[in-house]
Amino acid sequence: MNDSMSMEMMQQTKSVKQTVLNYLESKGEIEALSEEAKLDYKYLDNRLIDSFGIIEMVETFEREFGITFGPEQMESEDFMTIGGLVKLIDTMLKDPAKRSGSHDL
Repeated sequence: MNDSMSMEMMQQTKSVKQTVLNYLESKGEIEALSEEAKLDYKYLDNRLIDSFGIIEMVETFEREFGITFGPEQMESEDFMTIGGLVKLIDTMLKDPAKRSGSHDL
C-alpha cells in the first residue's frame, strides 16, 4: 500500500469517526470525557437512542456512506459501541464486497 492510499484510508476513518460521533452527540450527552471513552460508550445500554432511534441511525449511516447493514452487523458486539460502529462502517467501506451487509465481518 502506498503512502497516499494509507493517508486516504486514515482520513476516511477520521471522517467516519467524526460523522458517527456527531450524529450520536446530537441525540444526547455522551457521558464520557475522553475520545477513547466515547468510543467505548454503549449508546444502547445508556439509552442515548431507543429502538426507533436505531432505525433512524442505520438509515442515516446507510445513506451517508452508501452501505447496507445486515443482520450480522447489527447483531454483532461491535454494533453496541460507538467505536465498534466506526469499525463496522470502515470495514464495509474498505471492502466493496461487504458494503451490502450480507457477509460476515
